[in-house]
Amino acid sequence: MPRISNGAMPPARPTVLKKNWRVERAIRIVEEGTRTVLCEAGLPHEWWPYAARFFCFAQNILGLNSDKPPYELRFGCPFEGQRMPFGAAIHYRPNKLLAKMLPKFGTGGVHGIFVGWHQPPGGKWKKYYLVAYMPEMPDHTIWRPTCIAIHRCKEVHVDMDKPLVFPMQPNMDRAK
Repeated sequence: MPRISNGAMPPARPTVLKKNWRVERAIRIVEEGTRTVLCEAGLPHEWWPYAARFFCFAQNILGLNSDKPPYELRFGCPFEGQRMPFGAAIHYRPNKLLAKMLPKFGTGGVHGIFVGWHQPPGGKWKKYYLVAYMPEMPDHTIWRPTCIAIHRCKEVHVDMDKPLVFPMQPNMDRAK
């Protein structure tokens, strides 16, 4: 196999399966996982960037094919955050801007749906979750992530005594 002067391999051609089958398989796993995450959450395909990011990070913190998850192997410590499914109903403390718009004597938290873990460049989790503010979700068949506020928050609460709820599933079923 010829090498480029810096020691790297030349890029593989798309039609030569022998050279790039591992990459193609990894892409297929992410595509299938993203599709499954969206289907289970009841969200339309416009949410794929959040679903794909969720799926990849979940694979890294779960480590299904080895003793230690890839996250732990890379950063030397286990993932300490909550593990919950994409699109699950959650309760969280809003940011200061949203808190000012809420009733003064209302509850300290608001309802939302879980869309993932915030990761700065480098991939190490800095203890922030990504949530979509539930009351901003329109009650019709299309929920575009560009029209909905995605918040970063430190605390997310899920009642583990009750079964998980996916609030967008009934709306998606009606849209079909």
